[in-house]
This record gives sequence, structure tokens and C-alpha cells, in this order.
Amino acid sequence: MFGSSGGAVTGLAPVTRQPGQIRTLVAHEPPLLELLPDAAAQRAATDDIIATFHRERAGGVRATRVQRWRVGG
Repeated sequence: MFGSSGGAVTGLAPVTRQPGQIRTLVAHEPPLLELLPDAAAQRAATDDIIATFHRERAGGVRATRVQRWRVGG
């Protein structure tokens, strides 16, 4: 089974409930920030992207994400 983003989270449900039914799950980039060791920082970055979107719409969000990638954040 392959799932990307929200589909990865959806794929995790049957794997955890019935582990013998699915042999392999490729969970590509599941949005599970709360499980990361730096969850608070990731949550803050996501909140910043959302606030930027509301303030500047899509162009501002792209600029914010590009800046974060450049500095490794």
C-alpha cells in the first residue's frame, strides 16, 4: 500500500489495527508533526505559514517556505 500526505495517515490506520493484513506500507510524508522531537518548533513554523497565507495569500506563503528551506528550518 502507498499513501502520501493524508493518505499516509489513512494507510497507518489499518496497519495498526490489523497488522497481518498489509505486508508493506509506504507512508510518504504523513503530516504527523506532533510525533517529531521538535514538535513545538514544527507547529510554530506551520502556524507562521498559515498566518502568512491569511495576511499575504499564496505568494507570501511560497516566499516563507522558500526562506525556511534556505536556512534549513
